[in-house]
Amino acid sequence: MSASVVHVATVDEARFLGHLKSMFSSSTKVLAELMQNARRAKATKVDFEFDPETATLVVTDNGCGIDTFRAILTVAESGWAEDVQAAEHPYGLGFFSVVFGAESILVESKGRAIRFTSDDLINKAGIPERGSDFIGGTRVSLIGMHLQPKIIESALKSFALGFAIPVFWNGAEMERPHAADVIGGVDTSVGRMRIYGLDARQPHYSKNFVVYCQGLPIHVGDLPQDRHGNNHILHLDHHRFLPRLPDRDAVIDGEAAATEIQTVLRGLWASFLSEQKRDLPAEAFADKFWDLAKQLKMLDIMNDVGVIPQSQLSCLDRYPVITGWGESCFGSYPEHLTRHQVESGEILLFEELDGEEYGLNWLRLHVAYQIGLVFLDGQLPEGHWAAPHVRSLSDVPVKVSGTTKAKGYFSGRWASGMVRVLQGFKAAMLGRTVEMTHAVCVGRKSGDATFLVPDRDGDFSWVLRQASDYINSDDQFQGTDMDLDQAEFSDQVAEMRGQPPEVTVRKLLDEIKNKPTLHGRSFAVHISDQGEVSVLAA
Repeated sequence: MSASVVHVATVDEARFLGHLKSMFSSSTKVLAELMQNARRAKATKVDFEFDPETATLVVTDNGCGIDTFRAILTVAESGWAEDVQAAEHPYGLGFFSVVFGAESILVESKGRAIRFTSDDLINKAGIPERGSDFIGGTRVSLIGMHLQPKIIESALKSFALGFAIPVFWNGAEMERPHAADVIGGVDTSVGRMRIYGLDARQPHYSKNFVVYCQGLPIHVGDLPQDRHGNNHILHLDHHRFLPRLPDRDAVIDGEAAATEIQTVLRGLWASFLSEQKRDLPAEAFADKFWDLAKQLKMLDIMNDVGVIPQSQLSCLDRYPVITGWGESCFGSYPEHLTRHQVESGEILLFEELDGEEYGLNWLRLHVAYQIGLVFLDGQLPEGHWAAPHVRSLSDVPVKVSGTTKAKGYFSGRWASGMVRVLQGFKAAMLGRTVEMTHAVCVGRKSGDATFLVPDRDGDFSWVLRQASDYINSDDQFQGTDMDLDQAEFSDQVAEMRGQPPEVTVRKLLDEIKNKPTLHGRSFAVHISDQGEVSVLAA
């Protein structure tokens, strides 16, 4: 039996350090690392100064300084005191992003200095320590900086937004509106969070976050993040949520973290809404928070609130036709509805109905328009007190009465169908009978439609928009075709109603004003029973 073989992992140091060089040489993370080092050293500020002549970036902090340079030259040894290591979990890798960010590095602290290049580290060359006139915390000079000043400034502006201590760029302090000690907010199980719109006076909804870990921006799974809009601000509990190496720009197991953050957010909103519900009258609470609760998918909080706010109700405020491009025939209902009004049957509540449905729905909508029925915008949450009382208008019986005076077929460019002119045209629905003052389309769309027209003066051609939207396959509105169809429909209805012949002739000859060769002439016109026309000069 052969002896077992034991393998021990080794590291090709030069190759590993060479990979770090390619990883960090053009990264702005060098700036973030220098900011973090200053904060961990308990500095009260960090200054970045750029000399364009030598392409040197000098970074100075007034922190505790460096006790030994050996730590910053050793991978995976952070060199921080035990209390800092326990609180911050430094990896001991960050300073290498600084090392590879310039042609050479000068580090000064407590009257001592070292200067070296990245190749010195890769080749493990000796780096001598010498004296320095810098006695303060720490000063790092990146000589032959790889980044351009505009890129440095932009990155610092981004990194400073939520940072814990002031950051200066060429003497000017960067804005820090998202810093943990600035935002207020509340401490939660995921960190310090300020919720945008959590305001009893002007509540607002947002799904977006800006997330920071140890003061620097970080991504968290699929959590919606937008630094330029209205957003929630979260400073993660970095003891619970660790950044992923090497860039530390995303959280380890980000999907689980995002789920937990969303759960905490919903809990805070739920507590806020419950407090408002307890303190406000029902009408005020429903009016102010209904839309917000819907956006938060917490609309069930309204289930026992005895008011449906005006904003959730509508009524037909004009003749119903097929609409498009955000238009609607529905307008605002003028008041709230109470639980008593709905449950007693004083007010009937209906789902909003799409008139494009086939059958009698245009007739139902027109009656609803005349008697002022109330419609509900959207859906009520499951379990809401009003849900059992919401009806579908399509299920309501409607009857037409009247005597057919004339009928004929209209063939238009986009809308066609049978035309019936009715004397005493009325409709009955929900125990109400109304006189129909407008034409209504019943049946199916276009060719199978029937246009019911009251026998009265008026222009009823708008009914064609109940049979067609006059929008072609390229989503273009065919206004000219609609105008021509409507003109021809009006003429046909007028003739069916018994329009005097001279009026019909006058309409037909309306274009004569554009025919100057006919001006001043007289003609004798005869129209046979078969519609044949003969014209003789008078």
